[in-house]
Amino acid sequence: MIVDVAIDQGGCIETAHPTTHSDPVYDIDGIITRMPTPDEVARLGISTGTPVAEHIRTGYTATDRPVRVMISIVPGDTLILQYT
Repeated sequence: MIVDVAIDQGGCIETAHPTTHSDPVYDIDGIITRMPTPDEVARLGISTGTPVAEHIRTGYTATDRPVRVMISIVPGDTLILQYT
């Protein structure tokens, strides 16, 4: 086991992720834009020429075991990404 004591300052280990005992999961986000499927056009009420953004967030334990996945598909012409 490696304990990265500088994780709150960016860390010393390239693949380290900050976790705590009360919140032992970290997330990795993947976002792609693409053209919608016919089902997505109907469900989202968009035209066939409107791209969609697919956001996949996977939560991992401190030992890098995936424990949750969230997939969101939104119209790409109204997407605003804001990370802090």
